[in-house]
Amino acid sequence: MDRRPSRVRLVGPVVVILGLIAALVTFVVTPWAGEPQPEVDVAPTVLDRSATAASFPPPPPTPPATPIARRPVVALDAGHGGPDDDLPRADRSGRLLPWYREGDNSGAIFRSNGGSELREKDLTLRLALATADLLEAEDVLVVVTRREDVPVNLERRDLNEDGKLDLVDELLARIDLINRSQADVLVSIHLNAHPSPSMRGTYANYASGRPFTRESIRLAVTLHQQVLRGIRELSPGAVDRGVEDDVEDDPTGRHLLLLGSRTARAPFETTMPGALIEPLFMTNPEDVELLRRADLLDAVARSLADGILEYLRES
Repeated sequence: MDRRPSRVRLVGPVVVILGLIAALVTFVVTPWAGEPQPEVDVAPTVLDRSATAASFPPPPPTPPATPIARRPVVALDAGHGGPDDDLPRADRSGRLLPWYREGDNSGAIFRSNGGSELREKDLTLRLALATADLLEAEDVLVVVTRREDVPVNLERRDLNEDGKLDLVDELLARIDLINRSQADVLVSIHLNAHPSPSMRGTYANYASGRPFTRESIRLAVTLHQQVLRGIRELSPGAVDRGVEDDVEDDPTGRHLLLLGSRTARAPFETTMPGALIEPLFMTNPEDVELLRRADLLDAVARSLADGILEYLRES
């Protein structure tokens, strides 16, 4: 049987199917003719090594420096000093006290059996000047009410205008000097005295009733602790007499003029925290022996400076 016609019939459909497949592949692979194709920049990045610092914007300006704090100012009052013909020294009954000399603002005076004298005004001046040197070495500004054996009220001004020149005018002159110095803190240095020679020890005062009483108490306590510690390093038996409001020993309730508020007899007042420190007694033989020692005086001055610096750091 002749089968050639059937082969022809099979070849035709195959050709048609292959043509459709080719057309479909061409349609999928070839992009749509009407759609623009994006151009891709494949050029390499080139660094411009010729650029200099001037090519860049300047840095932002440096903010102004924080102002340096003002150096602290400390007023040191060297108790007593110089002659004063209008300054009798007597107790409340009018009896002249044996450790004072009338007409001389020496403060307490210890007289030995051999006739030599140890004067409060000389010791307080030495302590004040030594303390000032130590504070100035720590970049503290120091004002000392006197630097030699002279009163502060050299012009002999009647500052409370009561018609007489006396100790009140001398103390008011010191207050005026201290206030004009704009001191941050006041430390008045004295040595104690008592009718009983058995009384001895380290003592400090502050004034209550002031706007800054809390700071004055902190100052008095700090000074007392430092000075007592310094004395005990050389004399372990040194006595602690504590820290008190300065009115407690006066039955009239009057404050010490340097520390207290203004009164009728003292028309102006100090304007900063303050304390009065009395390291030892001029009327006790054991304390006097300590006061004769240069190393003891140096230790007290170092302790005063340490106490003041500690107070300033915590303020």
